[in-house]
Amino acid sequence: MSTFNPRTFLNPDRICTIAPDLLFQFLGNWQGFFDSKSFDLTPLTSAKPHYAEVAKVLLASDGSMPPEMVDALHYIDEMARDDAIDALLERAEDDGHTITVTEDSSSADAAIQVWQANPELLIEVHAETLALKQQSFMYYAGKKTNRRDLMKHTAQEDAAIQSKVDDWFAQKRRGRGSRVFFFKNDKKVWIVIRHGKPMQREGSHNEDGTTGIAFYRPQEHDVLVYDRKHDEMGVNCSSRPLREHYLEVMGDALFGDKYYFNTATKYTLAPLATLGANALTCHDVDGIDMVRLGEVQIPHGGGLLIFKHNDVFAADSAFIKMVLLGSISRASFKVKFTNSKNPRTVNILPSSVARYTQKGDSTAVEEWLKKRGFDISEAVGEDDDGDENLGRD
Repeated sequence: MSTFNPRTFLNPDRICTIAPDLLFQFLGNWQGFFDSKSFDLTPLTSAKPHYAEVAKVLLASDGSMPPEMVDALHYIDEMARDDAIDALLERAEDDGHTITVTEDSSSADAAIQVWQANPELLIEVHAETLALKQQSFMYYAGKKTNRRDLMKHTAQEDAAIQSKVDDWFAQKRRGRGSRVFFFKNDKKVWIVIRHGKPMQREGSHNEDGTTGIAFYRPQEHDVLVYDRKHDEMGVNCSSRPLREHYLEVMGDALFGDKYYFNTATKYTLAPLATLGANALTCHDVDGIDMVRLGEVQIPHGGGLLIFKHNDVFAADSAFIKMVLLGSISRASFKVKFTNSKNPRTVNILPSSVARYTQKGDSTAVEEWLKKRGFDISEAVGEDDDGDENLGRD
């Protein structure tokens, strides 16, 4: 079951953004639930639709709402945003669905029509939206022996991944029923794993003043990204044990080796001390015009010594020289991309964390990190374009 917070999306203000006839058709999928509550949906088709009463009966369901309806309401609410609906409508059109959208249509109207046409499509686009919004990963190098175009993975591999992660989640009190989604983006493949979290129990307040208990399993989405060119897996999830489990599962199911991905150090900030300002050279990287060092952090006296400047190497002081000779725990770079007006921030935290302001920044920055020696997992040669090494598929 999805995370269900009635206060978030089961209120009249949110529900009334859906055209009453569409809401009537949608809720009619669970007519039995409303019959059990002796609630008549037909006033939604009248001149004065009863949105408030609909919200009231949903809020008072006290755990009796069908899980499928909880899921549907959750995903429709998640996708009924201006930054998500365009992609959803484009995919629906590509798949041959006719979605009626006029000047008076809300994003929720569009999302609910897509759900009615194909619920799986809305769930898939929702997962893809979450994947592409994620900007912070811990990266792990593969063995370079079995690079793949994972968009050509098999149904058997999907089933193996789902089975293995379900076993792990069940042991950790998170339930079964996980889903795995694959999406291609440039030279990378994004993998989203939807799964449950431990059950939660919350007190609830009913409209008649009585109290109750809501007992439900929240939902979580973890994101992995496989770099086909450099044979690396990035992972964003909630814990180290789960991260290690994902690496083993992906290695075993997709590459035939449980230990295919190396958990050793990927990033180092040593070039800042050994090369100084020369470590920021970027003339040989397409898409990057300039790199400046904006911040460094080093452990000091049980805490952190932080130095910030528009251009750290331009601050000629004994202080910064001392900082650069220390053991740097984090560096923040200001990167001016060819296609952007203003520099954007890239943070590197050894041994394996890179954080980007925008997802599209990673390709050029990762090439720069390799060429300047910040990424020690694999050197980049002048003739390395990566694609010729993709195998198995």
